[in-house]
Amino acid sequence: MATAVRSSPQAAPAFPLGTMTLTGIAADLHARGHGPALLRRVLAVATMLGGGAAGAWLVLRPGPVAALGLAAALLALVTAGAMVSARRPGTWRAG
Repeated sequence: MATAVRSSPQAAPAFPLGTMTLTGIAADLHARGHGPALLRRVLAVATMLGGGAAGAWLVLRPGPVAALGLAAALLALVTAGAMVSARRPGTWRAG
């Protein structure tokens, strides 16, 4: 299914990211190639779980308005960072 989702022109659901990350962790452990990729994948899974737990807590305790407010603030912060970063040419560009 992940192949069909990746090749689909429509917006993909978020679950293939988690399953592909977990599959990558299993492959790294099986291949005994424990390197920075394994750490990066484990941190990605931990971040997804932490974000889900924090979002659930925000919706259930303070309320949905707090969760939406935090999401909007994070979106504004990431957008501002991307705008600042896009003003400078990357070191990977030729010329």
